[in-house]
Amino acid sequence: MKDNSFMIISKRLLIRQYCFDDAEGVHNVINNEKISCNIPMIQFPYPRETVDWWINFVNNRIENKKAYELGVFLRENQQYIGNCELRISKSNEKLAYIGYFIDSLLWKNGYASEAVNGMLSFGFNNLSLDKILGRCLSNNIGSRKVLEKAGFQFVNNEEEYIKSWDKVVEITCFELKKDLYLKKQLE
Repeated sequence: MKDNSFMIISKRLLIRQYCFDDAEGVHNVINNEKISCNIPMIQFPYPRETVDWWINFVNNRIENKKAYELGVFLRENQQYIGNCELRISKSNEKLAYIGYFIDSLLWKNGYASEAVNGMLSFGFNNLSLDKILGRCLSNNIGSRKVLEKAGFQFVNNEEEYIKSWDKVVEITCFELKKDLYLKKQLE
């Protein structure tokens, strides 16, 4: 890992920049139909050789300050369990989009919420963002709960054509403004 890599430490998680040593663990988690059915950019099966390219891609985006896509690892044993990202808006550097996934074998353990909370703190406190947007498939109840628990407010439902799936799906959109986030932190 590079000396200038990003790292967020929470109670149970280590959220950090990817390195090529992570590739096998990433492939083991991401090559999962339960994940690909919720995230259109992830195909199933996911080719192992794509992981090395992807790690290089996300690290370049960090260097260029376009996105902060980090691996989520268990602190106790350094096991890779997922991903969390803040993607900076092309038109407004004070706005970002959050995305995340956790190994389906570990769903309902609060790891996604813990990772999202770490990224929110990083985004608002370190990147000086004013607003973070979250989106999920409307039928992805678990992801909706993660966003709502973190303080995100419902904005709307919209239909979107997903080219890789060749169909229109309903997406639920949320937002979290910095002032609301800071107020929630004081409670």
